[in-house]
Amino acid sequence: MVEKMEPLLDTLQVIEENAEYWQDRDLSELPRTFLERLNELKFCFLVKPDPDNIFEPSSVFLDNIKKSKKILCFSSIFHPVFF
Repeated sequence: MVEKMEPLLDTLQVIEENAEYWQDRDLSELPRTFLERLNELKFCFLVKPDPDNIFEPSSVFLDNIKKSKKILCFSSIFHPVFF
């Protein structure tokens, strides 16, 4: 039981840090395996788009891509730089 406490606490932290974001989302379509791994988002953060440059990729995202060896990403926009 103790082994399961850390992932549970991490999941609660993920939800608490962006409570407003999670309240507005319908997670019912996500596979259970994804829901069980929400704790892995502990070190992630929400990047809000700049309204003046809504069609441009986030500079935070681009900087992280340059430093990454492996990339897993969900995006609500399609842009050539993402491919």
